[in-house]
Amino acid sequence: MLFLPIAQSFFGFYQSNPLEGLQAKEEFPKFQYRSWIEGEYQKNAERYIIDNFGFRNELLRIINSIDFKLFKFANSNKVVIGKDNHLFFDYNIERYLGIVKEDEHKIDSLMELTVEVNKKLKERNVELIFVIAPSNAYYYSDKIPKQYSNFEKQKNDYDNYLERLEKHNINYIDFNKWFVEIKDTVSVNLFPKNGTHYSEFSSVWVADSLLRYMGKIKNINTFS
Repeated sequence: MLFLPIAQSFFGFYQSNPLEGLQAKEEFPKFQYRSWIEGEYQKNAERYIIDNFGFRNELLRIINSIDFKLFKFANSNKVVIGKDNHLFFDYNIERYLGIVKEDEHKIDSLMELTVEVNKKLKERNVELIFVIAPSNAYYYSDKIPKQYSNFEKQKNDYDNYLERLEKHNINYIDFNKWFVEIKDTVSVNLFPKNGTHYSEFSSVWVADSLLRYMGKIKNINTFS
């Protein structure tokens, strides 16, 4: 059994199903005397072997399934498992609860720059639209992991940006609020249960709604 991965690496007698998601294409490093002396060749060769040994994809699926089902642990960067096995990015939850947030002076500076940009664009008959993307921490706020139950939700970046957008009369479209409002009236989940981003269906819906919103604004230059 120990020699099977080595045999698979050399002979490829089993057709392995590729992993889903973004996969960087790598080639075995070319031997160069200088890189050998400096140790770079060895590091690159080791990295390639670790990422391409026989049955790697199958073994990864097995260990990920064991960790997910038995230990409620996600082997993915910054991903945590919530109630009913919903997946979240930990930083989305921290931003939602207000545990982590930007300095308000920084937000004020950004809004001042946005006002100036908006003014210059209007002079060129171009309308600026501030788009607020949806977050599954809001959409599935009732599924946030138990380890965050001791944190009380505070005023967060989302609240601060909304206040300033209204104050400076900047056009914006809030998809985050819209997703939450229509959550119980749509026949599909706008955020998949086992995903951290909104789905292909909802992304097309967002694009369509954004174009409709732009069409309602008079004297606007649009481009694709």
